[in-house]
Amino acid sequence: SDHAATYNLGTMSDWKTRKIEECLNAEFIDINGLKRQCWNGIPQGHRSRTWKILLGYASSNTSRRSSTISKRRSEYHQRYVQCSTQALSNDPQHIRLHQSIQKDVLRTAPSIHIFRDDRVQDSLVRLLYVHACRHPATSYIQGLNDIVAPFFTVFLSGHYNGVDMSTLNDIDFVTDETLAQVEADSYYCLGKFIAGIQDHYTTGQPGILHMIFQLEKCLKRIDSELYDHIVVRCQLDILHFSFRWMACLLVRELSLPCVVRIWDTYLCIDDDSEQQSIEKKGFDEFHVCVCAAILHYLRDKLLKMSGDELMEFLTVRMKDFATKELGPRDADLWLSQAHVWKSEGVLDDVVFDDSDISNLDSNSKTYSTRSEEKRADSPFWSPTIAKNGGAEGAPMKLSDPISDKTNDSIEEYEPPSTSMSNVDFLCY
Repeated sequence: SDHAATYNLGTMSDWKTRKIEECLNAEFIDINGLKRQCWNGIPQGHRSRTWKILLGYASSNTSRRSSTISKRRSEYHQRYVQCSTQALSNDPQHIRLHQSIQKDVLRTAPSIHIFRDDRVQDSLVRLLYVHACRHPATSYIQGLNDIVAPFFTVFLSGHYNGVDMSTLNDIDFVTDETLAQVEADSYYCLGKFIAGIQDHYTTGQPGILHMIFQLEKCLKRIDSELYDHIVVRCQLDILHFSFRWMACLLVRELSLPCVVRIWDTYLCIDDDSEQQSIEKKGFDEFHVCVCAAILHYLRDKLLKMSGDELMEFLTVRMKDFATKELGPRDADLWLSQAHVWKSEGVLDDVVFDDSDISNLDSNSKTYSTRSEEKRADSPFWSPTIAKNGGAEGAPMKLSDPISDKTNDSIEEYEPPSTSMSNVDFLCY
């Protein structure tokens, strides 16, 4: 496999690049035509502009695009001023929300240097806080800080001819004005990206639970041997590692170049040019198939692992392995395989109902109790990981978004719990 660092979408055929440029340079962009050209990947130098157009943030009318973006950037900063007034009003709820976001931002993409930059961290805190205030249905929940990271990196790269910012040691050369523009762009595109999948981030995360159920059925159908090894022989529930795959859309499992290649295709799933967010059913099923394709791709490695080794790899070591061994060319294979499976209707007759939610709840509670007992002895709960406080494999707490209730005491923000609130493996 080609490593992420050696793969450059700028090397794609000149013909393909020209076709994308023709779409982008048209006075009125044909969104469906652009999606067809971008399904197989977008050159780095064009990705920032293309993502904004595909998400409906940048106008498809070339003559209006610049003025529209300038207006939205200005509106974003006005919104932040309004929301910061709440943050400074000594409202305990907003203070806890702000503290929670700050804590998670410090742990965003720990292996990428630009996210250790104080200015970048401040930008992420601001945009996530404004998003929480402006979108009460989802508010803020762990994982959104990971979802916004690819947007921020891609849009920052767009100001410098597509240079891969994830490889830089510092961004001292980037002006405050540029970062302010990237911040506003990332805020709007985050909102548009998750608008069609809000039930992934609302109370109880029913959309994510549905996808986990689908992944189990999908893996059982396309690779029964691997399914039996994971679930029967190793007694590992699919839920135990896949919640984070669904909640963070593989950002915490794969290298950033690999993630942005996958997202190129995700943004092209919906063929309705009037839709300004990803289409839920098509996206959910396709992402499930991509996750299944990754497991199937790694089957020879996974089949050799014991239960503890398997759990450690899928929850802790996956990121390091993927960064060293997997890249966008591997992602091309997963996307192609996922497209075949989805086209063949591998998930067409999978029905998810309340009884399935109950089963997932039961499994998660059993696992939570067992994980507490084994934590001290398990290699993936090592003191090193605990000390780092933000390792790629650290668990993520499943929780509800912030409630409308306030609390007299100003403590660390803890969202209201759900029936699965004890699940101890999601992200941090």
